[in-house]
Amino acid sequence: MRSPAPPAIALVGLLGMLVGEQMVPVAKRLIDGVPITRVWFASECQSKITGVQQDANDPAADDARRG
Repeated sequence: MRSPAPPAIALVGLLGMLVGEQMVPVAKRLIDGVPITRVWFASECQSKITGVQQDANDPAADDARRG
């Protein structure tokens, strides 16, 4: 069975789905008036988009989760 989309197009679509899932936490923070920092994004969103887990011993990750 032949794929309806070339592999590159399919991968771009999957990346779009991963990024789109992270728009909900970002929107919630914006609505609550909480700033979106690079540390927060790296600890909360980046690992879900890339699939790479962050080091559990990183103190910056703990600070970002608290707010």
